Amino acid sequence: MTPAGGVRRNWRLKIAAFAVTVLLWATIRVSAVSRQDLPDVAVRVENDDPDWVPVGLPSPATVQLGLTGPARDLFRVAVDRPVVVVPIDGVLSTDTIIILRPEWVQNADRPGVSIEDITPSTVRVEFERNEGAAIPITPRLDGSLPDSLSFVSAAQMNPLFTNVRGPASTVEELETIHTESFDLGTVTSSGRFPISLDTAGIGLRVNPVVTTVTLNLAPTVERIIGTRPIRFPERGAEGLALVGDSVVVSLLGAQAVLDQVDTMSVVVEVADDPLARDLAVGDEMYLALVVRGAPDRVRWVVDPDTVLVRRTGEP
Repeated sequence: MTPAGGVRRNWRLKIAAFAVTVLLWATIRVSAVSRQDLPDVAVRVENDDPDWVPVGLPSPATVQLGLTGPARDLFRVAVDRPVVVVPIDGVLSTDTIIILRPEWVQNADRPGVSIEDITPSTVRVEFERNEGAAIPITPRLDGSLPDSLSFVSAAQMNPLFTNVRGPASTVEELETIHTESFDLGTVTSSGRFPISLDTAGIGLRVNPVVTTVTLNLAPTVERIIGTRPIRFPERGAEGLALVGDSVVVSLLGAQAVLDQVDTMSVVVEVADDPLARDLAVGDEMYLALVVRGAPDRVRWVVDPDTVLVRRTGEP
């Protein structure tokens, strides 16, 4: 072997030895025990006492974990996002201080990783009595039926109540639970329509969460009542006079409902309008008309639908 060849071989051996040294150093560094403080670890209460319920979040709602172990495993634990789950088997006080234990930490089970400390080491949890009640359901029926359909009878709902359970103070303040919005304009015939209850944000267990609304409908027909005199309401018309004294009234609804209408109870009144009170003597304005005495399930039409009034004296 030439001297030059020997030099080259020595350099190759030195480079290979250096590479092995670096590899061993890196392996030792990765495998070495390190410490890491993991902040903002959530604390969650798992309550098994049926007579009590936790109110709000624990205080504090997050803690810091002090972990030791190989660097690669500590990194994986951080990625797994640990959580401290506090088991509650029985509540002894409405305001409870709980010492946190390492074995309650979940998503941190890695070989060689140890939980050295939890900061702070305690949390406060507040509890309330777990109470139940039957709460009435209020349907939220929006819009109106298509003009071609009318109610034969009022909408029926079943069930009328739902059972709720949760913190006593919340249950006691709850007067009703509304349904989600149901658009009457989408209805095409009679039927039974399930509607979900709007339970968002109430913080209670609700059962059932659906009610059924039954709509009894019929085709809309018209019944002409005929000419009716116009009258002022009992108050607010002092010093006003009508220019025109009668209109033609028609009722629209289901035939079965229209047949039951007492036509003599149907009257036409001038709608109250604050602007009319400010009219000067001799001034005139048109006011809308309203029909009184028609059933709720009946729509009405007057022709014309306004009347001219004149100020004749002081109000």
